Amino acid sequence: DLGYMNDRCPTCGALHWVAEQVLHPAKNSRSPYGMCCNHGKVALQRLEEPPEPLHRFFVGNDAQ
Repeated sequence: DLGYMNDRCPTCGALHWVAEQVLHPAKNSRSPYGMCCNHGKVALQRLEEPPEPLHRFFVGNDAQ
């Protein structure tokens, strides 16, 4: 059991398991994680809301 995926990267906000932390991050690293934003070296722009019905697929909670 990996537990909850609730450890947030302080740089980009991505959720991780604690076990994903880099064991020996660089001293100038802004993040203990390397897979989401490469220790703060990558910054992606926020995506726009997807068009319907794709938006409903991601956020909807109906039975379909």
